[in-house]
Amino acid sequence: MSNEIIEHEPNSNQQPEQNFVSENEHRKYTFIVYGLYVTSFFVLPSIFVGVIIAYIKRNETYGTVDYSHMQYLIRTFWVTLIGVVVGTFLIIIGIGWLILLATVIWFAYRLIMGVMRLLDNQEVNPYVWF
Repeated sequence: MSNEIIEHEPNSNQQPEQNFVSENEHRKYTFIVYGLYVTSFFVLPSIFVGVIIAYIKRNETYGTVDYSHMQYLIRTFWVTLIGVVVGTFLIIIGIGWLILLATVIWFAYRLIMGVMRLLDNQEVNPYVWF
């Protein structure tokens, strides 16, 4: 047995695989997630589809403006979910309706501001409240 190292040269006819995704592709998914969040006002399950897409596509958008938007949308989902759960439990003592109303207004505000910044090709800070 010989200890030769055999190198394989790639076939010059084959193109290397590219995992390149254009910025327009990222932007498309970001708009889809925003759209699903907006439709959740009418069809509640759409927000769950939106957050799943945001989690799946988040790492692909790293280094782009869309990454901050995906982070923003994921955080918006979790804070909204907490607000809805707390508000629902506190309906018993009467302040739940106020918490639910504040959560819906906050959710709508985050969506409007996020879409406006996305249209201006600007990042958002996912860790701020407003």
